[in-house]
Amino acid sequence: MALLVMLQEKWSARRDAQVRFLKLQVEILQSRLPGNRIIPDPVERRRLLKMGGELDHVVKDTLRIVSIKTYRRWLREEQGGREPKKVGRPRMPKSLRELILRLARENVGWGVRRIVGELKKLAVPASRGSIRRVLNEEGILPDPDRHAPKGVQTPWRKFIKIHMNVMVACDFFCKTVVTPFGRKTAYVLAFIHLGSRKVFLSPSTYNPDGEWMRQQARNVRAFHVRT
Repeated sequence: MALLVMLQEKWSARRDAQVRFLKLQVEILQSRLPGNRIIPDPVERRRLLKMGGELDHVVKDTLRIVSIKTYRRWLREEQGGREPKKVGRPRMPKSLRELILRLARENVGWGVRRIVGELKKLAVPASRGSIRRVLNEEGILPDPDRHAPKGVQTPWRKFIKIHMNVMVACDFFCKTVVTPFGRKTAYVLAFIHLGSRKVFLSPSTYNPDGEWMRQQARNVRAFHVRT
């Protein structure tokens, strides 16, 4: 009988040492967390309450990740049949996520701050952290890695390739023609959309002044929209 009591005491002492060892590890892990705060999700809450029930919910001295006040509130909510609220920020709308990815992919030189600024112009609120998280999930390098090193210019060939769908090249060609009033030089302004390779030719003119040039720019824009 004395041997049995001795073995039981030894086992209890070992169990207490194991509990203290586990508690120490929890304290160390908790001290490493940003803000020193843990927010259990609904499943974890139910598990804690179930195990706490095995201790008759007398857990004040062993509770580490939340306060006893929070634990008792959880218990009241569970006994009252209330479902725990979801924790964390709401998921970003799919449309906003797609817009962020489109801005990043179509504008290689833009970093996170530039994307935030462009979204603000559209009255679309989005934090730097949210944008950086979306880019990381898609494997797109975030700011500042998306920028070339300071002092290094984007090669012209690469710049053209990036912006082909929004660039139009133009130039004059001319021809000397004979008119009833003598020889004159007729000018034609040729445009080419770099992305589609569509070509637009202006009407010819003998006097390509500023107003005529502005009108041709408006004409080519209307042509590009229609086609």
